[in-house]
Amino acid sequence: MPPGTVFADDDVHRETLRRANGTGLELATGNGRFLIPALEAGLDVHGIDNSPAMLEICQRHATERGLDVVLHEGDMAPLALDQRFHAIVCPAGSFSLITDEYAALHALNSYFEHLEPGGRLSITLFTEGPHDTSHFGWRLRRTGTDRVSGNTFVVDEATGEDVTPQVTLIYNRVETFDPAGRLLHTEIRKIRTRWWHRDEFVAALRATGFTNVKLLGDELGWVALAIRP
Repeated sequence: MPPGTVFADDDVHRETLRRANGTGLELATGNGRFLIPALEAGLDVHGIDNSPAMLEICQRHATERGLDVVLHEGDMAPLALDQRFHAIVCPAGSFSLITDEYAALHALNSYFEHLEPGGRLSITLFTEGPHDTSHFGWRLRRTGTDRVSGNTFVVDEATGEDVTPQVTLIYNRVETFDPAGRLLHTEIRKIRTRWWHRDEFVAALRATGFTNVKLLGDELGWVALAIRP
């Protein structure tokens, strides 16, 4: 998913940054999929990620495009930077990687503390539906071909309920093929994500102190918007 790969929630988070009229922060910025186009659009936004390797890739993408980028290495749960922002955005459901409820609530409190008064927050989340898991049967998730090497990547996914309530256990099987179609490498990755009920997350934001809370989207995928008073 190189910079510029479009997700349905991107416009909402860009609008959060525009309305903030100041410096924003993207949580779990990764390789710059969202951050790099936001910078190209003239938005003032930093990125944070706990993976030095991903930050290195993000920096490389920015340098190739002649962009100045401010990147922070650190966790988003909780956020612990010596700076406040006018907006904090978390696209693509990355907040769901915080599977412990207490840690998630602590993270929300840290976002509140890192926002200037009047600062805006937007977080993409989902509520699991009856057909969202594959009961650990494999299904194709995505494919992509690297323009430089010509290698093709195929990601199959198997999902099911974890023993922890509201947590989904995900296995990703990542296969790499050379331009001739020969299999070069296979690995399995295990991920857990926590889904939220809509009213549950609204209550969590309000309990943290956020106001003007509203949700955009349908019952299964939505963006929570809030303001620090």
